[in-house]
Amino acid sequence: MRWEAAYVDLILGANQKLDELRDVDMEDSRICAETPNSKARLSQNTVDQASVASDLSMELRKLKRAYETLSSQKDMEVSTLLSEKELARNQLVVMRKTYNAILRNKNGEAAQTSEAAQKLQRSVDDLKVSAQKKDDEISRLRAEAVAAEKKLQIAQKLQQSVDDLKAAAQKKDDEIDRLRAEAVAAEKKLREMQSLVKEKDDEIQTINDGQDETNQKRRRVSSTSNDDEQSESVEDDDVQSGSDEDGDEQSESDEDGDEQSRSDDNCDEQSRSDDDDLQSRSNNQVRKPLSKPKR
Repeated sequence: MRWEAAYVDLILGANQKLDELRDVDMEDSRICAETPNSKARLSQNTVDQASVASDLSMELRKLKRAYETLSSQKDMEVSTLLSEKELARNQLVVMRKTYNAILRNKNGEAAQTSEAAQKLQRSVDDLKVSAQKKDDEISRLRAEAVAAEKKLQIAQKLQQSVDDLKAAAQKKDDEIDRLRAEAVAAEKKLREMQSLVKEKDDEIQTINDGQDETNQKRRRVSSTSNDDEQSESVEDDDVQSGSDEDGDEQSESDEDGDEQSRSDDNCDEQSRSDDDDLQSRSNNQVRKPLSKPKR
């Protein structure tokens, strides 16, 4: 840390200054110790050295004053260094407190940052889960859309089939209406034929009744007079032959009437069978269009 380095530099500088002052004090002490010895040697050797002694005394006093000055300066420097040391210590304490406060703040900020990072990570995880769910939902919706499209195609095909069936049913209905109209026309013709047959039967019955009356008259005429019969036998024979021819013609007409009645009966039966066939076909055609939409 910078403040620790400054504190160490300050302590080292103070120690270095103290060592320098200590060395100066030791040098001064040595000089002071050597000065009396030199003074004694000078007093013993010559008297002229008195002036030198006085000079030395003056020098010694100067040295003492210098020593005192240096000592006071050293004391001042020591006190200054001590005050600086105390100031540095106080600054160190303040810096340490500041550092601890900053460290606590940094730790709090780091904790907040870590908590924010954890919250952010949880948010990212939640977003990933939400994105996965949305992807799954999108996949499901796409599958449902594909299935719905297939169902729509099937429904369209079914609708087309229904439309085709409706068209076929309409055609069948038209065919049924046509067949019904034909059946009504055939029934009308059948009734007309039946009325014609009935008229023919009435005519045949009338002819048969007339022939019976003629025969009865002939029997009455033949029973009244045998003489007249003999005399008019030739005429009767002629009349009989004519009547026989008429009878033959009548019998032929009767046979023709019977054949006509049989043909009419056959026509009637044929018409009924045709009506039955038409009815059965119409019923089948009606059932088919009705049964197809059910499938």
